[in-house]
Amino acid sequence: MNRPTPKSRLLELVLGLGLVVLSSCGGKSSIEARHASVQNTMLTMGLVPTIPVSRFSLGKGEAETLPFSAEAGACSTVVAVGEGSASDLVLEILDSAGVTVAEEVVHDTQASLQFCPSTDGRFTIRVQAVGGSAKVLLSAYRGGDARGRGMRTAHRDSSCEGALPIRPNERIAGSNASGQSMLSPSCGQGGAPEQIYVFELTEPSRATIMLEATFDAILSIRTGCADGHEVACNDDYGDAAHARVDANLGPGVYYVVVDGFPGQVGEFSLELRLTEVKTEAEICASVEELVPGQPTQGDNSASSYSFQATCAQGANGPEDVRRLHIDRKSRVRITQQSDFDGVLHVRSVCDRVTTEIACNDDFDGYNRSLVTAVLDPGDYYVISDGFGQDRPSSGTYLVLAETTTAQGRGAEADACGAPGVLNRGEPTITDTFEAADDFQGSCGGAGAPDTVFRLDVPVRSRVRVRASSAQFDGLLYVRDACEGGREHICKDFPMSRTPVVGGLEVNLDRGAYHLVVDGQRPDAFGSVQLDVSTVDLVALERDCNSAPILLPGRVVSGTTSGREDRFHASCAGEAQSGDAVYRIRLKKRSHVEIKMTTDFDGALHLRRSCTDDASEIACNDDDNNSNRASKVEATLEPGTYFVVVDGFRVGSEGNYELSYSVREL
Repeated sequence: MNRPTPKSRLLELVLGLGLVVLSSCGGKSSIEARHASVQNTMLTMGLVPTIPVSRFSLGKGEAETLPFSAEAGACSTVVAVGEGSASDLVLEILDSAGVTVAEEVVHDTQASLQFCPSTDGRFTIRVQAVGGSAKVLLSAYRGGDARGRGMRTAHRDSSCEGALPIRPNERIAGSNASGQSMLSPSCGQGGAPEQIYVFELTEPSRATIMLEATFDAILSIRTGCADGHEVACNDDYGDAAHARVDANLGPGVYYVVVDGFPGQVGEFSLELRLTEVKTEAEICASVEELVPGQPTQGDNSASSYSFQATCAQGANGPEDVRRLHIDRKSRVRITQQSDFDGVLHVRSVCDRVTTEIACNDDFDGYNRSLVTAVLDPGDYYVISDGFGQDRPSSGTYLVLAETTTAQGRGAEADACGAPGVLNRGEPTITDTFEAADDFQGSCGGAGAPDTVFRLDVPVRSRVRVRASSAQFDGLLYVRDACEGGREHICKDFPMSRTPVVGGLEVNLDRGAYHLVVDGQRPDAFGSVQLDVSTVDLVALERDCNSAPILLPGRVVSGTTSGREDRFHASCAGEAQSGDAVYRIRLKKRSHVEIKMTTDFDGALHLRRSCTDDASEIACNDDDNNSNRASKVEATLEPGTYFVVVDGFRVGSEGNYELSYSVREL
């Protein structure tokens, strides 16, 4: 699964443990009580507050920012606890240039991330409410430096000598209250008293150890106690109250260590499960068939951990293998939907990882995977796998293989004689899986299947086409005529590994045009959703020519609430919110400065042409680390320029005040 490097697993740890403590104390689950529990947990872990607790009331789409300083290698943990109608919180760390260096987007009103910078600097914390309003308490802590930890020097003592036996398939209860702190695990921040268990294997086995605790526990397996080495380690499995380790082990004696964050003491239960380790060749000797067109349901909970992959950090979860027979050269599309973090990979030889043809972790979300390929006749092996590591990686899933000829059997909107129709404001889903290869754009598309759509532009307009939920790496290009017409623009868009959106934007005169949806490679095909919007450039130019003129020294106020999104910008996530436009006129070469304050996350951009986004001169989202202020300044030649009041990304709208100063040169 794709994950940003600075992202932390402390979200479940901190928030989950805080709520467990709160519940055990009989407290009310208010935002203040939940944050207090989180803060106590952080202090117990030895982390130090770095900023005062900040309180925000965020409307739908609104955001707040806080500046802070960080030193190289010194990790900062940021926690946002909220309540309200918001469906999601976006928590970000921005560098001094306004670039996002860490981000956590959660479907909840609480979020946490850890940031460990490689250089000293000034940074900004930004939290935004999505889908509704929220009250948020924001705090940050320092500790947990990004430096390696190893084994502490220790002699054999009663903790090792008194290791308790653990038997397979028996859940045992324990407590670390009377243990000693002598070992240091490679994950989490060990330092709590430990409880140690021992078991012996006489044959190779897959060991799974599951822990449930009343404290923030850490679980590890070692080949020896004080003088061995660590085989596997896990801090949180789903939440702070659980941990799990999985490992393929040979014959020998192994130690299970229940540890915890500093000062963490409590009760726990532990269970060891052993399963036979099979080789890839043994599994490949008896695999079921995957029949094209027939959805197949499976459950990998009791499956082997034998196969590796080139994506998903090796795909270390349990897997099921199926044979897919291809009788002629074919396009193949395989989709998988799971209730866990699934992975899908395909090989031409079952027991050889070097024959992997395709591998996909996430398509449009962590529980969906998809691979497409053009395959020659033969047998192929489809492996339904799990991500592994510290993520739930087993459960039920549904896998489906689809095949068609290498040239396709024909699809809707497949040719100039019967193009599809794109309508403004109505989403259109097209599927190139069965389409022929009829077109090629200036940016690619040779050999890839494509579909074509008629696009009518009633007046000169800025046309925006957005591609989302794309099953393939694709292209969009616009032509005057379907066959042999002049191309106006050609842009690529990515396969949607997350709910990402690509597309194109172009100014077109009144007339009939054709939009082609193509693939970047011959094996790039599938479905994609297209959304078309237009801005009437004739009306926009008329509005711009009559826009209010800013006068030096005067403050003007207004609102963007309910306004149309007519302008996009190079900053502020393209500034896709409602906007307002003003003019400035210069008789001489001058240096101008325009400042804006808002009650929302605003953006300000300056351009030469009202109708041409490429004429942008300057753009600013947050001035002086505040998302309630923006400022642009530039040295300009005599002429008329346009100032656009806009908002961050989508839905950032509200009231503003604008001021303008000029100095003739």
